Amino acid sequence: MEFDDASGDATESAPTAADGPSRGRWLAVMLVCVALVIAGIAYGAVLFTSHRDAQAVDTRNALVLSTTREAAADLVTLRHNSADADVQRIRNLSTGDFQNQISDTTGSFSAILTQGQVDSVGSARQVALVSADDSKATTIAAVTSTVKNSETPEGQQRVYRMKLSLENHGGRWLVSNVEFVS
Repeated sequence: MEFDDASGDATESAPTAADGPSRGRWLAVMLVCVALVIAGIAYGAVLFTSHRDAQAVDTRNALVLSTTREAAADLVTLRHNSADADVQRIRNLSTGDFQNQISDTTGSFSAILTQGQVDSVGSARQVALVSADDSKATTIAAVTSTVKNSETPEGQQRVYRMKLSLENHGGRWLVSNVEFVS
């Protein structure tokens, strides 16, 4: 504001050239700051989504490998005095044709274990993921067992390599096929 000395009235001064560029610079700085904030939020959202997706894949893979380890061990841990329960453990981890095959042979398999006084105890020493998505997975397992029976009561060490196919059924991974590989 300026005062007119003659009348003593205050008058508005016209904007000067100095007022325009400073206001324009301020507006440009504000626009750059807003753009940087928006870019930072977008970048953070992308990082968060990527991290969340990676965690979901890691969790899925851990579940697949855990099921593989359990199923492979169950396949070689069979005892004549608990044959039905041992076979049921395998059946509980299986699906599809593989589950049907196990169900179809339960009675005869239990009879063979009992007749031969078979006790086999094993574990999956190493398991690895070959491929996986949210619905199917393929894994491999290196499995060892000690098999005792009426012919070899001292036990015999056995080594197996298995390729397992798994399917996701409602968040639960089940074995759909097992191949013994060399």
